[in-house]
Amino acid sequence: RRPRRAMCAAVGSGNARRKTVGVLVLGDVGRSPRMQYHALSLAAEESVGRVLLIGYSGARCVPPVEALVQAGKIELVLLREELLPRPRSKIGYLAYAPAKAALQLAQLLLALLVWTPRMYVL
Repeated sequence: RRPRRAMCAAVGSGNARRKTVGVLVLGDVGRSPRMQYHALSLAAEESVGRVLLIGYSGARCVPPVEALVQAGKIELVLLREELLPRPRSKIGYLAYAPAKAALQLAQLLLALLVWTPRMYVL
């Protein structure tokens, strides 16, 4: 195990391999400016090659994030929010709620394990 000082020097060195990191938003990406600014600060790091911003589609991102999306430094991975049609009755909701939770979990696992490249940090 390397000492802490050596690990910090390795991360900051110019010849270290650039990492892919992910920022997971449990909601609408556009309505989460704090998470967008986390992605911006990660994208500014020298050791980070690409930032994946994962969450539901909806409102537009803040302009600095949109600029880095256009430049290819930040990649948006958008999930579908409505996976099943909403039931009209309360009894139908008893089957709808667990099914929706299971589908959301499956979609999140697919996004993290299959659709995106291997991430160094999530």
